[in-house]
Amino acid sequence: MRGNKLTSFFNGYVTVELIGGNVSALINAAQAAGVVIWDISWQKKGHAVCSLPVRDFRRFRKIARSAGVKFHILHKHGFPFILVRLEKRKFFVFGFIIFLIGLVAASNVVWDVDVEGNDTVPDEEVIRLAREAGVYPGQWQFRLEDNDTIQRKLMLELSDASWVGVRIQGTRAIITVVEKRKVDDREREENSGGPYDLVASRSATIADLSGVQSGRVLVEYNQAVKKGQRLVSGIYGNDESESQMIAGAKGVVIGETWYETTVAVPLQQERIVYTGEREISRYPYIGRWSLRMPLLEKVSYDQYDTVRRVKTLHFRQWKLPFGMIEAEHMETNREKVVYPVREAEQLALARAEQDVLSRLGPHGSIQSSKILQKDVKDGKVMLKILFTVRENIAEQRPILLEKSEDDT
Repeated sequence: MRGNKLTSFFNGYVTVELIGGNVSALINAAQAAGVVIWDISWQKKGHAVCSLPVRDFRRFRKIARSAGVKFHILHKHGFPFILVRLEKRKFFVFGFIIFLIGLVAASNVVWDVDVEGNDTVPDEEVIRLAREAGVYPGQWQFRLEDNDTIQRKLMLELSDASWVGVRIQGTRAIITVVEKRKVDDREREENSGGPYDLVASRSATIADLSGVQSGRVLVEYNQAVKKGQRLVSGIYGNDESESQMIAGAKGVVIGETWYETTVAVPLQQERIVYTGEREISRYPYIGRWSLRMPLLEKVSYDQYDTVRRVKTLHFRQWKLPFGMIEAEHMETNREKVVYPVREAEQLALARAEQDVLSRLGPHGSIQSSKILQKDVKDGKVMLKILFTVRENIAEQRPILLEKSEDDT
């Protein structure tokens, strides 16, 4: 029944009033001729109201004249009559469509860029960097890069920020800046959990003591120390003295030590390189379906990587269920590279240096390197390397206070 009503609406139907003559004979003759009639209601004798499709109206009119029944149309229903009414008001309809297009377009433009969460970083600086990243008033939202890319660009430029967030809310681009927290010495000491000695984290030779900030230094330059040996005491005064002051030790002690590592590099490698050629295709999507045309979107490259960006349209603060997908196809080539043994050694050495540096921390540096063993077999260069490094060997160890019997 629902399907019949929907079909009638799209095809159009009319409600007519039948007056005089033999109305019953008219209805029977019309149905016998294949005219579809429904919603028949008898008002009084010789007077009825019914509905019929537009396509059967002419046949019905001929039968009504033969039966001597007069009729007139009470209502016109359905899609064809809506089109006729719109045709009469086409300028109004055209203007309304233009208005809707303009409204949707305006809702997908960034009109304001707001900065929040910053105290010391100026708003003007953040807005200037955001403009360089493509976020500014008047920019189309579907032309913006994805949020992760914009955040990464801003993080590289804002050295005082520990995190930067970007979100689009309606027609506003909101940039949230989380600034690096600067902790003063007193707060560090309060949060340190108590006074500490500084002990050696590994065996080494003392190279620099200038980074010690507080405490009583117990070692000298060029002195060899063992792992766990106390370097800086957090207690002022002699160990035998009764007048001792516990202040805690702080600072950096640079020691010279050694790392041995083994690394292997293939002489023949395959790598993917970008040629610099790229093609961009755009196609709309509705809901979960993308309206792609493979014949028109055919990529002219044999090998390529594709990065897709979804540009969602908005109406004020609501996301619309349709938008655009931008697909960027970047041509790639696979290259086989054969390295000479000497060059492979340099690559192996560079990798080993990066590995060692990643373990040294912010105060570490490589002083020298020495290849202990070199071997070429199975298409690989294998190196055993000894690195002489300098790093901060000081680690904290709590000062254990002994209680006397009188302290109970």
